[in-house]
Amino acid sequence: MSIQASIATNRFGLGAKPNEMAQVTLDPKRWLIAQLNTKPLLKFDESLPNSAQIGIKLAQLRKEKQAFKKQV
Repeated sequence: MSIQASIATNRFGLGAKPNEMAQVTLDPKRWLIAQLNTKPLLKFDESLPNSAQIGIKLAQLRKEKQAFKKQV
């Protein structure tokens, strides 16, 4: 394995699959670009709240908690 192939497979990701090593060795740059252009396997659940929404809800809950402590 060349140094370029080693860098391409290890520095920028989780490494090559065993069946990819020959391709990486032939053209590390092309292999890396193909990896970067691949769509992620995960899909995010758009129905979940984003971080801003979570922050707003957390602030509301803190205010409610403080109000409750004052009552007790």
